[in-house]
Amino acid sequence: MSLGIKEFYSGKTIFLTGTTGFVGKVVLEKIIRTLPDFKKLFIMVRDKKNKSVRERFENEILSSEIFDPHFKRDPNLKQTLREKVIPIAGDLIIDKLGLSQADRAMLTAECEIVINCAASVNFDDPLLDALEINYFGCLRMLELAKECRNILAFTHVSTAYVNSNLPDQSQVEEKVYDLPGNQDPEDVIRGIIKLGPQKVQEQELAILGKYPNTYTFSKAFAERAVKKLRGNLPVTILRPSIIVCCYDDPFMGWIDSPAASGGIILGVSSGILHVVHANG
Repeated sequence: MSLGIKEFYSGKTIFLTGTTGFVGKVVLEKIIRTLPDFKKLFIMVRDKKNKSVRERFENEILSSEIFDPHFKRDPNLKQTLREKVIPIAGDLIIDKLGLSQADRAMLTAECEIVINCAASVNFDDPLLDALEINYFGCLRMLELAKECRNILAFTHVSTAYVNSNLPDQSQVEEKVYDLPGNQDPEDVIRGIIKLGPQKVQEQELAILGKYPNTYTFSKAFAERAVKKLRGNLPVTILRPSIIVCCYDDPFMGWIDSPAASGGIILGVSSGILHVVHANG
């Protein structure tokens, strides 16, 4: 008999990235609200100048209004989270995620579930920058998950638009599509890197082909590399579409980012934006 979600997460140790961003924060809130019996939850937070990871945890995560309803209902919850949610210094774009030896050893010994929400969602990042975060960052997370001795699941948050290179009116299935001619995704990325920054910049549109931007391109190749390199690791790839404010939980309308269509809504509601050029 298969376990339900609550039973599966009960007593488990989780490693979650992206919690200073919008999606990761929502996932963190959802875990706290609906899966309170988790054993421990490590979150990866980048060091910032004059701000420790603990300070960022307090000021950018625990202080977010997304958690206000919980703290009002349970005044002791904030202290409980300080004990069960452990911020760790790391960075997707650094080799071995920039983790200290002690932190990496702790993660690989204890973590059973890895959820990678961290990414750059800027559509106009230079291609090499997008690849560093969304492609190589994903593979660094996969490498860590494979090192975890008791790993049960690796979840990677991708995007619904990884197959936007397919012809119009295509039916997109829930699978990872191979490259034409069964090209190796790693070989393609290595070839791009070898061109060097100047040539990549000059040839960016040709490299992207039918992909509309560097975001979808880098995410699509990350999926393909995960498929190739996962080995026996249980992997789930999630493909959210454009994300806006919360519909209901934890309360209607919450959002802390003007990203994606949030920027359009902000512009229209504030009276700055009067016309949106779109396909009727």
